[in-house]
Amino acid sequence: MEDDTFIHFEFQTTNKGKADLRRFRAYESMLNHQTGKDVLTYVVYSGSIKNLANTLKTGYNIFNIYSYNRWKDRYSRQDN
Repeated sequence: MEDDTFIHFEFQTTNKGKADLRRFRAYESMLNHQTGKDVLTYVVYSGSIKNLANTLKTGYNIFNIYSYNRWKDRYSRQDN
């Protein structure tokens, strides 16, 4: 991106909740560690996925993603 931030895209046909969020966080963390750059994660869901999880809380840490369900035209991010 223009501000030197990396974007990490995931394309999903399933929603495994916290397990997926942990995996996304691991990818984002490793990319940040390897490059020293900030990373934003976007997840594009297809199919009839409901109840998208956007936030993972683990101890003091809060991990957020941007999610988009292409069938519901839904784009969201929850900042806590």
